[in-house]
Amino acid sequence: MTVAVINAQSRPLLEGRLPDGVQPLWFESDSQLLELAPQAQVAWLDPVAPAVAAEFIEAAERLAWYTALSSGVDWLPLRVLSERGIRLTNGSGIHAQSVAEYALMGMLTVAKGWREVVRAQDRHEWLMEPPGKRELLGSKVLVVGSGEIGGRIGEMLRVFGAEVTGVRRGRGRASWAPTRGGPSLAGSTG
Repeated sequence: MTVAVINAQSRPLLEGRLPDGVQPLWFESDSQLLELAPQAQVAWLDPVAPAVAAEFIEAAERLAWYTALSSGVDWLPLRVLSERGIRLTNGSGIHAQSVAEYALMGMLTVAKGWREVVRAQDRHEWLMEPPGKRELLGSKVLVVGSGEIGGRIGEMLRVFGAEVTGVRRGRGRASWAPTRGGPSLAGSTG
């Protein structure tokens, strides 16, 4: 039997759906979580404070797999996980589409003067000219962060005819060819 320590907030989503051979131990507080740590072989703690997660991992001597919903995991004690051979999975890419759409919406809101349109609507006025005449077509856009989300933003912007360059932290550079063909991401890392 594999012991999985899981946040009780996830219980309605998971109870009755876990594979045979998994014994869930649900926790409702930080103190209860830390009491369960020595039994844990698998852990899904979201949401939990980084300091509590680190304390849990330190105390979970049998831990073999830790999963987090967040894309970034630099808040975890990565050295400890690596030294102890604990498998780490994260939520990279889970929200890429919705976050990319939100970013694109923000760009279009600014380019098209959407706030002024909404204000005019609130006043029951018809604008004689569109407030935002800027276009994404032919614009040059720098996307900072070229993982799943940045890659998706770049693909969407290219559909609008923008020339997109993506940059990432660390070695190298990710870029999207400035042609107006279909999306083509080169050099991206998750």
